[in-house]
This record gives sequence, structure tokens and C-alpha cells, in this order.
Amino acid sequence: GDQQVVLAQRRSAEVCAVDQLSDGARDQLYFALRLAGIEYQLSHLDEPLPVVFDDVLVNFDDQRTAVALRTLASLGSRTQVVLFTHHAGVVAAAQGAIEPGQLAVRRLAPRDHGSPPSAQGTPWAAPRPEGFPQPGPTKRPSGTDCAEAILDVVRRVGRPLSKADILAAAQIPEERWPQAIRRLVDAGTLVQEGVKRGARYRAAGG
Repeated sequence: GDQQVVLAQRRSAEVCAVDQLSDGARDQLYFALRLAGIEYQLSHLDEPLPVVFDDVLVNFDDQRTAVALRTLASLGSRTQVVLFTHHAGVVAAAQGAIEPGQLAVRRLAPRDHGSPPSAQGTPWAAPRPEGFPQPGPTKRPSGTDCAEAILDVVRRVGRPLSKADILAAAQIPEERWPQAIRRLVDAGTLVQEGVKRGARYRAAGG
């Protein structure tokens, strides 16, 4: 019809829809498209604008992370490139993949997200929404327990929740999130509404 669709072609020449790709391959496809768009814009600007990326390599494996970082370094010869990340592994990979003269690492101090100006620096906790579960015990679940913890939080709240909300309430390690949430969504236990940072999750049938 009149709808544009993005298709991916594997090395085997198989053509597939984007939702048939793994999370990592899908992120790499969109990363490549974004870079192509940026390079097109740079060629049409009188003065190049800085380019900012925010944790775009989360689902990349080590080899593809190194290639992506070298690609960003190459882009840095045309304009300033800023990559935010809270993963120490990405910093280490950048230091190994990029020439020292092309890389500057800046570590930002933790920010107090809850202190209003009137508190003069005194920490405070914003009230949690009514019905939202308080954080669980300090002992964090691992393995298959992570999926159960996620499901328990979503069912107790009874409304769609973001990844950040679920992690805060379930107290699970963030590195366990991709596998646990994919297991729940693929099994039809949870329903994902939206994509990427705007995604929210609700119990099936809820």
C-alpha cells in the first residue's frame, strides 16, 4: 500500500521483516540508518552540528561494539561526537578500539535526582504513586527468578509500567532484564506496548 516498510537482507540473501531480527541485529540496523542520515545532513550543512548518542550500544556484542566505536571515531573527523553510557565495558572497548588522540573520556559525578532547590542539598524521596509497590528486599533475584520478579510487580500494580519502574520495584540486576523480559513477552505472559525507551509492559489480559 502507501506504507513504507523496512526490510533486512541477511548474508544468506534471506529477506526478513525488522521484527524477525534479534534485539542486537535490530539495534545495529537502526544505528546504521541513523548514521547514514547524519552523514547526509552533514554534507548539506554550512557548519556541522555536534552529534549525541545515548547508550546506543547496549545490545551490541563485543566485536560489533568495537566496529561501531571505530565508525563513530571516523565520524568524529567531520564533527564532534558525544556518546553517553553508564556501562564501563563500553568505555574499555572505546579505549581499546580508538586511537588515544581521537578519544576523550569524561566521567560525570552522580546526580541527586530527588532534591528540590528548597532542600539545599538535603536528600529526599518523592512519594511513589498510589498502589505502586515499594522496592523489594536487598537480596536481588537472579536467573529465572528475575522473570518471576518482573511478573509479580506488573501484576501487583495492574497498569502498564516502564522498564525503569519495574527495575526499581523488582530490584533485579539490569543485565538480567533483556533475557527475562524477552522470555515473558515471547511466552505471551506480558504484553509490550511501544518500543525502545517508550515501551511499557502489562500483564496479558490486563
